[in-house]
Amino acid sequence: MWSQSNRLSHLATEAVQVATPVADIAGHAGLSRQLLQQHPFALALPENYEPGYAYPLIVSLHANGGSEQHIHGWLPHISSQNYVGLGLRGPKLDRSCMPGRFCWPQRRAKAQESLNSALEEILEDWSVHPHRIHLLGEGAGASIALKLWMRRPERFAGVVCLQPTADWAEQLPPLPGDLSGRLLFGGLNLANSDTIAALDGLGEAGVDLQLIDAPTTDRPAAGKAIDRWIMANIGTAIL
Repeated sequence: MWSQSNRLSHLATEAVQVATPVADIAGHAGLSRQLLQQHPFALALPENYEPGYAYPLIVSLHANGGSEQHIHGWLPHISSQNYVGLGLRGPKLDRSCMPGRFCWPQRRAKAQESLNSALEEILEDWSVHPHRIHLLGEGAGASIALKLWMRRPERFAGVVCLQPTADWAEQLPPLPGDLSGRLLFGGLNLANSDTIAALDGLGEAGVDLQLIDAPTTDRPAAGKAIDRWIMANIGTAIL
């Protein structure tokens, strides 16, 4: 729960060395069909992938100007062994018109289509725990992640929001009175009254809120905090 008194209570983090790169999956059969589908995505497998273990899944939604490869920039810093990673691509070309750069519209419909399509394939082909799906959004992707979560909060084990856009609070849909879930924020402007009001509203609705006590630009430290936050919930889950 979020309150005025715990507004600045953060997750404890510590700096760690850059993790070993996540396993290269280029050699796996069947991945080439991603290039032909309507909703391209990137997949990152953990080192020593074990088909018999149901891994938590981290779904990445990049900032505007990024791509589905965003997942490869974060997952090695979160953990090279604990997760399967999925990177979604924004449905629109970025304003820069540079190749390989995409953006998200404010409405979540296209992102919902991309997520549903990718999850259907991932859950069929790879060993992923269907109740341990986490969203990781950065910039405009953080706002989209929140909208996807609020649409079906029971579908996601948690949402990580990194450096959300300045108007993220204004983009939130109306909050129900009994909204459960776990949110981890990083890079918030806590001097912004709209941000504080949104956090208060989420906390009053029943959401478990935590903040990363590390700059999101420090990916090793922020990644370690994300890993701890996810694994803490898994450790308390009833298997």
